[in-house]
Amino acid sequence: MDKPNPTGTPANLVAAHPENTSNLRHGAYSTRVREPRAQEIAEAIMAEPHTAPIDTLGAVEIGRLEALIEALDAEIGRIGVGSKGAKIGTLLEMRLRATRRLSEWLGQYGITPKGRAEWARQLAESETLAETIRRRREGGSR
Repeated sequence: MDKPNPTGTPANLVAAHPENTSNLRHGAYSTRVREPRAQEIAEAIMAEPHTAPIDTLGAVEIGRLEALIEALDAEIGRIGVGSKGAKIGTLLEMRLRATRRLSEWLGQYGITPKGRAEWARQLAESETLAETIRRRREGGSR
């Protein structure tokens, strides 16, 4: 006959490692771990004056990419770039792919100097066009 275990019953058992993060090193493979940082970045992007609510989807993607890059950088720094082995190679490859994707998104959102200059140029041209249309509708000649 089994003896009851006074120290481990369903009533008093508590998970020793809530949310299973006890073995977490860097979070590069865990979207759940990176999501708070991603949301923080997305909120900063959406606070910019040139964004509209529809831009939220892209801002969140930018935040997720940047959070991934930060996690990868932390792990690469911990391991050391000069390390040998498949793990560092995998991390570096992931970092390069994420950087390329982030660069594309940043350009689309006008978050790089070149992207901002292009956005400002297009805005200036559209303002000129808008003013021309307004004047013509009001009956002005030029």
